[in-house]
Amino acid sequence: MMHEATQLGEVHERFAAKLGRVLPTLRDVRTNIVNYLRSGIIGTFVGVLPAIGGGSAGLIAYAQAPKHILLPVLFVLAATGVFSMNDRLFDVLAMCGFGLLGYILERFRYPLPPFILGMIFGPLVEGNFRKMVGAEEHAWNLFTKPIAATFLALAVASIIYSLYRRRRGGGVLVAPDTEAGKEASLSQ
Repeated sequence: MMHEATQLGEVHERFAAKLGRVLPTLRDVRTNIVNYLRSGIIGTFVGVLPAIGGGSAGLIAYAQAPKHILLPVLFVLAATGVFSMNDRLFDVLAMCGFGLLGYILERFRYPLPPFILGMIFGPLVEGNFRKMVGAEEHAWNLFTKPIAATFLALAVASIIYSLYRRRRGGGVLVAPDTEAGKEASLSQ
Protein backbone atom coordinates (compact mmCIF):
# COMPACT_ATOMS: atom_id res chain seq x y z
CA MET A 1 0.00 0.00 0.00
CA MET A 2 2.82 2.37 0.91
CA HIS A 3 4.59 1.50 -2.34
CA GLU A 4 1.50 2.49 -4.39
CA ALA A 5 1.19 5.81 -2.56
CA THR A 6 4.85 6.54 -3.33
CA GLN A 7 4.30 5.76 -7.01
CA LEU A 8 1.30 8.08 -7.13
CA GLY A 9 3.40 10.86 -5.63
CA GLU A 10 6.10 10.34 -8.25
CA VAL A 11 3.55 10.41 -11.08
CA HIS A 12 2.04 13.60 -9.68
CA GLU A 13 5.46 15.25 -9.50
CA ARG A 14 6.27 14.25 -13.11
CA PHE A 15 3.02 15.74 -14.41
CA ALA A 16 3.46 18.89 -12.35
CA ALA A 17 6.98 19.30 -13.77
CA LYS A 18 5.69 18.91 -17.36
CA LEU A 19 2.71 21.18 -16.82
CA GLY A 20 4.62 24.02 -15.26
CA ARG A 21 1.98 26.59 -14.36
CA VAL A 22 -1.78 26.27 -14.27
CA LEU A 23 -2.59 29.96 -14.02
CA PRO A 24 -1.35 32.33 -16.72
CA THR A 25 1.47 34.71 -15.94
CA LEU A 26 1.05 38.47 -16.10
CA ARG A 27 2.87 38.42 -19.45
CA ASP A 28 0.38 35.86 -20.81
CA VAL A 29 -2.54 38.01 -19.66
CA ARG A 30 -1.06 41.11 -21.33
CA THR A 31 -0.52 39.34 -24.65
CA ASN A 32 -3.98 37.73 -24.68
CA ILE A 33 -6.10 40.50 -23.12
CA VAL A 34 -7.87 41.15 -26.43
CA ASN A 35 -8.83 37.48 -26.69
CA TYR A 36 -10.07 37.42 -23.10
CA LEU A 37 -12.24 40.50 -23.60
CA ARG A 38 -13.53 39.40 -27.00
CA SER A 39 -14.41 35.93 -25.78
CA GLY A 40 -16.03 37.33 -22.66
CA ILE A 41 -18.26 39.65 -24.67
CA ILE A 42 -19.12 37.01 -27.27
CA GLY A 43 -19.62 34.40 -24.56
CA THR A 44 -22.03 36.68 -22.73
CA PHE A 45 -24.17 37.14 -25.82
CA VAL A 46 -23.88 33.56 -27.04
CA GLY A 47 -24.74 32.12 -23.65
CA VAL A 48 -21.39 30.49 -22.98
CA LEU A 49 -19.53 31.14 -19.75
CA PRO A 50 -17.59 34.39 -20.14
CA ALA A 51 -13.79 34.64 -19.97
CA ILE A 52 -12.99 31.17 -21.27
CA GLY A 53 -10.23 32.31 -23.58
CA GLY A 54 -10.39 32.61 -27.34
CA GLY A 55 -12.54 29.47 -27.75
CA SER A 56 -15.95 31.02 -28.26
CA ALA A 57 -14.45 33.87 -30.27
CA GLY A 58 -12.84 31.27 -32.51
CA LEU A 59 -16.19 29.58 -33.01
CA ILE A 60 -17.75 32.87 -34.07
CA ALA A 61 -14.82 33.50 -36.42
CA TYR A 62 -15.79 30.41 -38.44
CA ALA A 63 -18.57 32.51 -39.94
CA GLN A 64 -15.91 34.62 -41.65
CA ALA A 65 -14.22 31.63 -43.32
CA PRO A 66 -14.83 31.05 -47.05
CA LYS A 67 -17.72 28.64 -47.60
CA HIS A 68 -15.81 26.45 -50.05
CA ILE A 69 -13.43 25.61 -47.20
CA LEU A 70 -15.78 25.76 -44.22
CA LEU A 71 -18.59 23.52 -45.49
CA PRO A 72 -16.45 20.46 -46.35
CA VAL A 73 -14.67 20.74 -43.00
CA LEU A 74 -17.99 20.96 -41.14
CA PHE A 75 -19.36 18.02 -43.13
CA VAL A 76 -16.36 15.85 -42.23
CA LEU A 77 -16.62 16.84 -38.56
CA ALA A 78 -20.36 16.15 -38.48
CA ALA A 79 -19.97 12.80 -40.27
CA THR A 80 -17.16 11.82 -37.90
CA GLY A 81 -19.27 12.73 -34.87
CA VAL A 82 -22.32 10.88 -36.15
CA PHE A 83 -20.27 7.78 -37.04
CA SER A 84 -18.49 7.77 -33.68
CA MET A 85 -21.78 7.59 -31.76
CA ASN A 86 -22.71 4.03 -32.90
CA ASP A 87 -19.99 3.05 -35.42
CA ARG A 88 -22.60 2.59 -38.14
CA LEU A 89 -22.49 3.89 -41.68
CA PHE A 90 -26.30 4.01 -41.71
CA ASP A 91 -26.19 6.95 -39.29
CA VAL A 92 -23.96 8.91 -41.67
CA LEU A 93 -26.27 8.10 -44.59
CA ALA A 94 -29.29 9.18 -42.51
CA MET A 95 -27.47 12.46 -41.75
CA CYS A 96 -26.86 12.97 -45.48
CA GLY A 97 -30.51 12.14 -46.25
CA PHE A 98 -31.79 14.70 -43.77
CA GLY A 99 -29.31 17.23 -45.16
CA LEU A 100 -30.68 16.60 -48.65
CA LEU A 101 -34.24 16.94 -47.33
CA GLY A 102 -33.31 20.25 -45.71
CA TYR A 103 -31.77 21.48 -48.94
CA ILE A 104 -34.91 20.56 -50.92
CA LEU A 105 -37.17 22.23 -48.36
CA GLU A 106 -35.02 25.36 -48.43
CA ARG A 107 -34.82 25.45 -52.21
CA PHE A 108 -38.59 25.19 -52.68
CA ARG A 109 -39.28 27.62 -49.81
CA TYR A 110 -41.22 25.23 -47.60
CA PRO A 111 -41.98 26.82 -44.25
CA LEU A 112 -39.87 25.32 -41.48
CA PRO A 113 -42.15 25.66 -38.39
CA PRO A 114 -44.83 23.14 -39.50
CA PHE A 115 -42.13 20.63 -40.35
CA ILE A 116 -40.47 21.04 -36.94
CA LEU A 117 -43.81 20.82 -35.13
CA GLY A 118 -44.62 17.64 -37.04
CA MET A 119 -41.27 16.09 -36.11
CA ILE A 120 -41.69 17.01 -32.44
CA PHE A 121 -45.37 16.28 -31.91
CA GLY A 122 -45.72 13.39 -34.40
CA PRO A 123 -44.65 10.61 -32.01
CA LEU A 124 -46.75 12.10 -29.19
CA VAL A 125 -49.88 12.27 -31.35
CA GLU A 126 -49.28 8.80 -32.74
CA GLY A 127 -48.86 7.33 -29.25
CA ASN A 128 -52.05 8.94 -27.99
CA PHE A 129 -53.92 7.82 -31.12
CA ARG A 130 -52.83 4.23 -30.48
CA LYS A 131 -54.00 4.50 -26.86
CA MET A 132 -57.37 5.82 -27.99
CA VAL A 133 -57.83 3.08 -30.57
CA GLY A 134 -56.73 0.46 -28.05
CA ALA A 135 -59.20 1.69 -25.42
CA GLU A 136 -62.17 2.29 -27.72
CA GLU A 137 -61.53 -0.36 -30.41
CA HIS A 138 -62.20 2.26 -33.11
CA ALA A 139 -61.21 5.79 -34.15
CA TRP A 140 -64.72 7.26 -34.49
CA ASN A 141 -64.13 9.50 -31.47
CA LEU A 142 -62.17 11.79 -33.79
CA PHE A 143 -65.41 12.51 -35.65
CA THR A 144 -68.04 12.25 -32.91
CA LYS A 145 -66.53 14.25 -30.04
CA PRO A 146 -67.11 18.01 -30.56
CA ILE A 147 -63.64 19.24 -29.60
CA ALA A 148 -61.82 16.63 -31.69
CA ALA A 149 -64.13 17.21 -34.65
CA THR A 150 -63.56 20.98 -34.40
CA PHE A 151 -59.77 20.60 -34.50
CA LEU A 152 -60.02 18.12 -37.36
CA ALA A 153 -62.27 20.51 -39.32
CA LEU A 154 -59.83 23.39 -38.68
CA ALA A 155 -56.92 21.27 -39.94
CA VAL A 156 -58.81 20.31 -43.11
CA ALA A 157 -59.90 23.92 -43.68
CA SER A 158 -56.32 25.11 -43.24
CA ILE A 159 -55.05 22.64 -45.82
CA ILE A 160 -57.80 23.52 -48.29
CA TYR A 161 -57.19 27.26 -47.83
CA SER A 162 -53.43 26.92 -48.36
CA LEU A 163 -53.99 24.82 -51.50
CA TYR A 164 -56.55 27.35 -52.81
CA ARG A 165 -54.21 30.24 -52.12
CA ARG A 166 -51.31 28.48 -53.85
CA ARG A 167 -53.41 27.66 -56.93
CA ARG A 168 -54.73 31.20 -57.14
CA GLY A 169 -51.24 32.66 -56.66
CA GLY A 170 -49.49 30.92 -59.52
CA GLY A 171 -49.97 27.19 -59.52
CA VAL A 172 -47.24 24.68 -58.91
CA LEU A 173 -44.23 24.84 -56.65
CA VAL A 174 -41.11 26.06 -58.43
CA ALA A 175 -37.58 26.57 -57.23
CA PRO A 176 -36.74 30.26 -56.66
CA ASP A 177 -33.49 30.00 -58.66
CA THR A 178 -35.20 28.87 -61.88
CA GLU A 179 -36.72 31.15 -64.50
CA ALA A 180 -40.26 30.01 -63.62
CA GLY A 181 -39.56 30.75 -59.97
CA LYS A 182 -38.35 34.25 -60.77
CA GLU A 183 -41.42 34.89 -62.92
CA ALA A 184 -43.74 33.55 -60.22
CA SER A 185 -42.14 35.78 -57.58
CA LEU A 186 -42.39 38.82 -59.88
CA SER A 187 -46.06 38.19 -60.62
CA GLN A 188 -46.99 38.11 -56.93
